[in-house]
Amino acid sequence: DQTIHAVEEDGGWVVIDRDVHNLGVVPVIRMANRQRTADRVGQSEITPEVMSITDAACRRLMGMEVASEFDGAPQRYILGASESA
Repeated sequence: DQTIHAVEEDGGWVVIDRDVHNLGVVPVIRMANRQRTADRVGQSEITPEVMSITDAACRRLMGMEVASEFDGAPQRYILGASESA
């Protein structure tokens, strides 16, 4: 029921102001980018090229995470032993 304004100082956060509004919800509204009468949703400024690069980077990072989880599992081998041993 309040908005707290804080600034970072000396490695920590310091409260500089409190706005008590008693709304019961976070007072946030949606702001559409380049909104028009016929287009209430708006237009993104992220070009398809930038989106493609970002998607590729996310896929690569996810693949690296999966590989690290797979390679991080303990694996045991016995070399030079017969099957009956």
